Amino acid sequence: MSVLAIHAESFLFLLQTRTSAAGSFATDFRRRQLSEVLRYPARQRLLDELQVLRDPQAVTAWHGDGAKPVLSDSWIAAIQFLSVLPPSFLDLEVSPDEDGCVSFDWYRNKGLQLSISFAGDGQLYYAAILGSVERISGRLPFHDSVPEEIIRLLRRIA
Repeated sequence: MSVLAIHAESFLFLLQTRTSAAGSFATDFRRRQLSEVLRYPARQRLLDELQVLRDPQAVTAWHGDGAKPVLSDSWIAAIQFLSVLPPSFLDLEVSPDEDGCVSFDWYRNKGLQLSISFAGDGQLYYAAILGSVERISGRLPFHDSVPEEIIRLLRRIA
């Protein structure tokens, strides 16, 4: 089992093993993971945008007085999702929700949109517009990989 470690000053999400048995495999994996992050500047841009959301003033600027700051668990879930999202789907917008959640939005046009919200409760909530009449929404468990339903929706709006 592994956990995502996030340093307060940077976005290097490195995998830390919960046991010492992984040894050199974990070290090699961390190197490869960092290499992938650096290869995709879009991912770094999105991580920078997520970092800005940690400032309570940023949420107030979006939603006005009374908006909740981004919840720590929501922020971590968004970073975890971003870390496993395939590079071909990094064309998205990041925004805070008024209730303290973080949302990712893919907007192709009026008829092709997907929004995913992370509440930090181990689930992601999604809503999609897929043409003039098709609407889909729901919630899915989110742990260590992007749910197949989300990949399917992303392919449809790509």
